[in-house]
Amino acid sequence: MFPDAKYVVLTRHPIAAFSSFANSFFDGDYVRAQSHNPLLNRYVPAIAAFLRQHEVSFIHVRYEDLVQDPETWVTRICAYVGVPFEPGMITYGGKAREGLGDPTGVAKHDRPTTASVEKWVPELAADPQRLQFMQAIITQLDPEDLRTLGYAPEDLWKPLEEVGEKTAPPPPQKLNRYRLQRKAILTLREQAKKGGLFQKALKKARLACDILLRE
Repeated sequence: MFPDAKYVVLTRHPIAAFSSFANSFFDGDYVRAQSHNPLLNRYVPAIAAFLRQHEVSFIHVRYEDLVQDPETWVTRICAYVGVPFEPGMITYGGKAREGLGDPTGVAKHDRPTTASVEKWVPELAADPQRLQFMQAIITQLDPEDLRTLGYAPEDLWKPLEEVGEKTAPPPPQKLNRYRLQRKAILTLREQAKKGGLFQKALKKARLACDILLRE
């Protein structure tokens, strides 16, 4: 459909990616996050397959490298895409975006930061159940897929091994409008999936909205 598209493939440490996913959308509930979308099981193989292909061009950027040296990597991305680099691309002012996306850290920073690179470490160090859960998921992944994404399996757990028992558990998340919205959406979505009267009512409401909004 888009034969001349430019692909920017951004990968991230898989445990960090899952932790961010679970905390941003599922209130830190790893099991619930996995049941809704087995993020790593689905996308690690898919992205690795794309990175191995040679039919279309792409640039591969690791999240950790990007936030460590944003000027260099955004300049490279711009050169690949064919647009001029502008400082405002990485000094964006910490303006939160409205909507149901992930605004968790948007307003806290005005440019890329390394603060979230190893945010998952104290989270797993303080919770053996979460640690075992993530270990089980990682063992399901193909080691070669992880290497292709830029993360050697033998190095995945090094940040956790280095801190040992010295790290304190992360503070609980503050309750805000975004978290309340996510809780409501997840609860209603789970109820809708069960079928019954609630699902029927939603379908009728959707039909009514389609009719009312039809041009």
